[in-house]
Amino acid sequence: VTSTENFRFGNFRFESFKGIGDVKMNEGAMQIGLVEDNEMVRNSYENLLKMHGLQPTCFESAEALLDENADFKFDCMVIDLRLPGMNGYQLIQKLRSLHFKNKIVLISGNIDVQMKDRVIDLDNVQLLNKPCMPAEFIDVVTQCAREKVAT
Repeated sequence: VTSTENFRFGNFRFESFKGIGDVKMNEGAMQIGLVEDNEMVRNSYENLLKMHGLQPTCFESAEALLDENADFKFDCMVIDLRLPGMNGYQLIQKLRSLHFKNKIVLISGNIDVQMKDRVIDLDNVQLLNKPCMPAEFIDVVTQCAREKVAT
């Protein structure tokens, strides 16, 4: 028995098929940390990542991530720039001070020259404009996760 679940990713609508029970992630699935304050967008990213065999752990704010996760064992982080409280830049600086060295995908709906210049100064950060095509999002996140820094 299967059922369908509809979800949106930006302006795109997806239909995913679910069997009985939750889909089990592969034991070695890449771990993705996702920080996005917009619940609808966060759920869309989460579903998209799961559909592609990645294992996301989602947080609604920088503070929620920092409160709940002391070890940061993610292969890659996806962070929205505009977050309530601590913004994406501040979170990246905090993560680096806590020795998280893996790649970070910084997402924003308003990328300008200043932002691009600021990201150049950040270590191991990929900038991604949103909304983007789902394939582009998955390609960028997967590539960044594969480039995990050896610990």
